[in-house]
Amino acid sequence: LLRLSRLFGRTQAQLHAVAPPAEFVASAPEEWASRVTPQYVDLANHASSLGLRTDALIHMDFHPLNIISDGQVVTGIVDWSGAAAGDPRADLARTDITLRTAPVPPGPMSYLLNLLRVVMLYGWRAGYREAAGTLPDYRPLKAWAAATLLAEIERVINRPNVWGTQRDVEKLRRMVSIWAREIGRPVAAATPPPSP
Repeated sequence: LLRLSRLFGRTQAQLHAVAPPAEFVASAPEEWASRVTPQYVDLANHASSLGLRTDALIHMDFHPLNIISDGQVVTGIVDWSGAAAGDPRADLARTDITLRTAPVPPGPMSYLLNLLRVVMLYGWRAGYREAAGTLPDYRPLKAWAAATLLAEIERVINRPNVWGTQRDVEKLRRMVSIWAREIGRPVAAATPPPSP
């Protein structure tokens, strides 16, 4: 797992070295920085105030389930629907948040999968550093990245083939609040949906 996680990180660094297509640059960074629900618009504004770059190809959903590998090398990357011309810090923040908080498949392996997140985070960061030479400081974008993931999860949470539950949504909302406070951008608590 550590070797594959390092490969995962190296692949993301290589992706960030690619120049984005011109049609992505035209709408950046506004298009991808605003991928939050209205409750978190202040986090999007804060992200935009950080001097975001638009000269790198970013995936915005870069996680292990979107990587194809033969076990030795990465042979492909899938799910490019969120790709943009952007700042590697934003893509790194989103990957970090996804590795930390995304729902895992239910069942007896879920506890182990949650423990393995730590190994994956370590390996991913190490691999990125190996390929890029450094790991940009993406911490100021973690609350924003969590809000973008939350916006996506909230849209699909009730679909039958989705692993996540309302409990996962609430956990992610708490994490958004914690990381927002760390950067001095407290957010109001979300109003829970009415009970059926």
